[in-house]
Amino acid sequence: GHSGALFGVLARKIARSWPSPRPEGSLLCKLFLLELLFRLLTTAHEQEKVDQDETRLSLTRAKWYIEENYQQQLTLDQISHHVNLSKYYLVRRFREEYGISPLQFQLHLRMQQAKKLLELGHLSITDISSIVGYSSINAFTRAFRRTFGVSPMEYQGVKNAAQLKAIAESEFEREH
Repeated sequence: GHSGALFGVLARKIARSWPSPRPEGSLLCKLFLLELLFRLLTTAHEQEKVDQDETRLSLTRAKWYIEENYQQQLTLDQISHHVNLSKYYLVRRFREEYGISPLQFQLHLRMQQAKKLLELGHLSITDISSIVGYSSINAFTRAFRRTFGVSPMEYQGVKNAAQLKAIAESEFEREH
């Protein structure tokens, strides 16, 4: 490309000034070498920025992929294949970027969705478990308890109790 042609021009200038017996030949040679070094470093830095931007884009695409498919049984192999990164590099860079691994992010999405569905109150825990991607209600209950410190049933009960209390208080205020 453009930088390759520039490197060629500089290399020819260095080659011409190298054998020069004149004192300025040595200075010109050093000047061309420094310019070549500067151009190489600048090009390397620009390429590194492009690589970082491409990695950040791949991480964003991985995040979107997990968000779109959080209820599926995703594997690191599937996610890394989707974004064309090695799974080890994906996990390391995803954790650096978002503070959590890709599969922990999936668990987080599942639990947040489960919490919202429990708060609605009209779905069974079995249905919610299935909706957020668990084939076993026991696995769902364990994950929920590990995340929130209470079982889904306890959480739903607490939410309903809070709603009942709020309704009772608003009715009490209307009466008095």
